[in-house]
Amino acid sequence: MNAWLDAREVEAIIRKRRPDLPPVNLTVVGETLQVRTVPRVLGFPTITVAIDGSLVVAKSGKELHFQPKTARLGVVPIPDSVVGYVADIVNPVAEMTAFPVPMLARNVSLDGGFIRIGAELTVDELLPILNKR
Repeated sequence: MNAWLDAREVEAIIRKRRPDLPPVNLTVVGETLQVRTVPRVLGFPTITVAIDGSLVVAKSGKELHFQPKTARLGVVPIPDSVVGYVADIVNPVAEMTAFPVPMLARNVSLDGGFIRIGAELTVDELLPILNKR
């Protein structure tokens, strides 16, 4: 099964899971996931940070994780601790248990502004759901 999500849907998943965190803005550009947020230092907001990366499937198949590649703040280098903080905010980006049908992610790709999750459904998990209807 293929599931297609846009970045706004993933933002909503993150906000629901972690309402205490600063706002996160996600954008899919080509094969890159861009994450923008305003980290807090001692509880106070700082400057907007933009980090580009990819999505990867966790070994269990139950989660998608953001894997940072590059970070920018104009020409100023961004410390690894800030990059790690932003990754902690968004990870896991999605949990397969959040979907109405139990599934395991097998692959993920970014294309055309969307996140495509290739997932596996088993008949044993799907039949009880179908039988309810």
